[in-house]
Amino acid sequence: MRRSLAVLSIALSVLAVLACAGTSGRAVVFPVVARASAPATFTTSTGWDVVLDEASVTLRALRVLAADDDALSQLLSSPVARAHGGHALERGVRAELLGPIELDALAPEPTEIGIAHGSAGPARAIDLELGESDVVARVRGVATRGDEQVVIAGELVVPGGLRLEGLPLDASIDELGALHVSISVDRWLDQARFDEASYALAWSLGIRDARAFVVTWDPEGGME
Repeated sequence: MRRSLAVLSIALSVLAVLACAGTSGRAVVFPVVARASAPATFTTSTGWDVVLDEASVTLRALRVLAADDDALSQLLSSPVARAHGGHALERGVRAELLGPIELDALAPEPTEIGIAHGSAGPARAIDLELGESDVVARVRGVATRGDEQVVIAGELVVPGGLRLEGLPLDASIDELGALHVSISVDRWLDQARFDEASYALAWSLGIRDARAFVVTWDPEGGME
C-alpha cells in the first residue's frame, strides 16, 4: 500500500510540474511553408552551367522531433493523438505533416504546403521522408559546358524512397509560428558530370547534402 501511495504521489507531482509548466504538450497545429532558396540557373562545381525549367521533389512525411530534455516526452509515455486517421504519433515526435505532397523546387515565393499536427514544446531536429513509390524527384532543363550541351530530363529513383534524418532545428513549437523548408536544387546536381552516361549517383548524393534542405522556425508566421 505504501508503495502504491508513493507511486501515486510521484505521478501527481509530475502532473503538477507539467501543469505549472503551462504550454508544453498541448495540442497545436501550424503551417508548413516551402520555398526555393536557389535560382533555376546555376553553375556546378564540375563546371556545367545549368538552366532548369522544372524541378520537384515529393514529400512523403515531415516529422519534428522533440528536444531530448523535454520533460513531457521524457516523463509521459502516452502518445499524442493525430487529428487524422485516429493513429498516434511516435514517442519523441513533436509534430508531423503527412503527404504525399509535390514540392516545386524552383518556386521563389513561399507556399504553404500543409498543416502539421502535434504538441507544443521544444524541438531539436526534423526528419524528412521523400518519394512517392520509388520516385523521389524530377528535373528538366539543359546543362552546358563550352561546346557541350546536354538535355536534362529524368527522375531520381530510390527503391523505397529516401529518408533524411536529423536536419537541425532549434525551436519552441506552438500555434503562433510556422515551419519553413528551403529547397536548394543546385545542391542536388552540384557534383554531376553530365557528359557521362548517368548522373543519377551524383544526384542521389546531392539531394542528401546538408544544404539541400534547410528547415527553420518562424515564431510569428503561424495561423491567425
